Amino acid sequence: MFNFKAYFYGNDVYINEKYRYNSNEILIAYLNDRRVKYILNSDFVYKLKEFKRCLTISPYMDHYDFSRYNDNVYAAMSLLEDINQIIFSLPPFDKTLG
Repeated sequence: MFNFKAYFYGNDVYINEKYRYNSNEILIAYLNDRRVKYILNSDFVYKLKEFKRCLTISPYMDHYDFSRYNDNVYAAMSLLEDINQIIFSLPPFDKTLG
């Protein structure tokens, strides 16, 4: 987990008192980025919910999910890594995490 402090002054946003952005610069970067559009269009929320369903261990767990449990864990980890790479390449994460 990480955190940062954001300060607003006039039309500027300061992240951790070091990095200055115009007030709409971050939003515009997200709206114009093709990777963000890919996340929104690829239905990642459905995929994550499906992983939650098939990775939750219960006595009534489907045999197919049980037999593929390890594969599902690695597939979920891969999906989360893809999402993290996209998010951490966008402002303000690109500067605060680097």
